[in-house]
Amino acid sequence: MSQAPAATSADLKARFRAFRASSSGPRVFVCPVTMPYHELGLCFCDAPLWKSLGFYLKAGLAGWILRWPFNNPKLLILRRLVAKVGRNVHIAVDVWIDPLFPDLLEIGDDVIIGVGAKIAFHECTAATFTVGRVRIGKGAVIGGFALLVCGVEVGPGATVGGGSVVRRSVPPGATVIGNPARILRRRADGEPP
Repeated sequence: MSQAPAATSADLKARFRAFRASSSGPRVFVCPVTMPYHELGLCFCDAPLWKSLGFYLKAGLAGWILRWPFNNPKLLILRRLVAKVGRNVHIAVDVWIDPLFPDLLEIGDDVIIGVGAKIAFHECTAATFTVGRVRIGKGAVIGGFALLVCGVEVGPGATVGGGSVVRRSVPPGATVIGNPARILRRRADGEPP
């Protein structure tokens, strides 16, 4: 049995561009760490100095603004970084949003993100570099100090308890708590939020 040929850097670059351009495609993109993933635009660590310096200055400014107690500058900076942010969104103080891929964030209308919550769009293991979209549905509540990892979707009307680590998608109307987050209860049809 013959093995499929290994993906080249050009193949991965084309697949990654398609992944970022499509909002309806897969939620996660995985790249083996044996590939030069900084050439794909996945990491700025080994990029030329001017490129990595520009990225870290922009990321630092965005991170500083996201720590403010004022909501409107946060929403403005996220929209300028090409994140999809709905109406009536409130982001509390000291929220950290991964600066590497802010364009992979989608926040629906009427969402509340609590104090110190963290949203990550990438993670690296010994074998893979994973990038994923994070979608937060309409009317969802993300509790304080919760962590949403790459590739998760929080359904409309769902609640993530404070301090929870969400590694799997949360169904609409569900309440999840813990590390790893587990479903505490699901809202019945017609039950008010």
